[in-house]
Amino acid sequence: MTVMALSLDRHDVILNPYPLTGPIGITLGLAPWLIGGTALALHDPFDHAVFVQQILTTGATVTALPGTVLDRLLEDGIVTDPQCALRHVGRVCAAPNLGDRLAVEAPADRGGFELYPLGDLACLIEGDSKRLGRGTLPSGVFQIADHGEVTAFLETALVAGPEPDTKDIAVRGPLIPKVRAAEDATRDTGARDARNFIATGLRGEMRNGRLAVIRDPDLVYHGGFTIAASELDGLYQAFPRFLDAACFVLPDPVMGDRIFAAVVPDPSMPVSLAALRDFLNERSVASYKLPDKLLIVRTIPRDAGGRILRDQILKQI
Repeated sequence: MTVMALSLDRHDVILNPYPLTGPIGITLGLAPWLIGGTALALHDPFDHAVFVQQILTTGATVTALPGTVLDRLLEDGIVTDPQCALRHVGRVCAAPNLGDRLAVEAPADRGGFELYPLGDLACLIEGDSKRLGRGTLPSGVFQIADHGEVTAFLETALVAGPEPDTKDIAVRGPLIPKVRAAEDATRDTGARDARNFIATGLRGEMRNGRLAVIRDPDLVYHGGFTIAASELDGLYQAFPRFLDAACFVLPDPVMGDRIFAAVVPDPSMPVSLAALRDFLNERSVASYKLPDKLLIVRTIPRDAGGRILRDQILKQI
């Protein structure tokens, strides 16, 4: 879909700042490289100065970035620099409502587009229509025209969520898996419904005829991945040097959410972030589920029902 949506060919060079193992990296990098024969330049982990140098020296014609990073490139004149060969500049709307804060427009000759990761099921690319309300998805059938032929790749809709009075964004189409992998599902959304839709695990609502992702307190939005917070809790709690543990997040302009581990250590045992990471790596836990930092706390706050009160964790410091 990326090749058709952006009219890419073997002369294009994609500068991809996302891991190829995630939904954004596959859509922006791996798939067009394999299918369209484009050149692929990788940039991970993200370093702003190095990325700017790559834009100006690799001949990159396509890239996509979180809106805050792209805004900085536009404001600094990087995108309009004579050495910049970019002809497609995309904004990645990976965290709920992230797009609502964006203001700077890419030049008309740079082929602006927006990229929306839909959980672990798909990504959607849409041309930049310079809307006032960014970060919203088209509702209904998403089509791409190629040489006069129109192909329907994806259809989006709202379906009943797992809790009363909630709605989930669901998708169906020829490229959508028949079922989600159980180990990757953020909720019990593995099966298709009677209309053949499968839920993405993203909570949503309608805004002016379009779909908007709204934050779910039980999910973590990290670099295009959507992760159940309870899954991270279980991973960190399994470390034998901890008496208790939980994840919490802080906002990050590039990744959406930065992941941290709050832990109550066993006082008789040494504890470190490196030791926790080694433990998780030995169990083949995906790298995007590893915490960036470790915070030692007295207790993990919970309500009467045992639910972790993540907003209370930092108040212990």
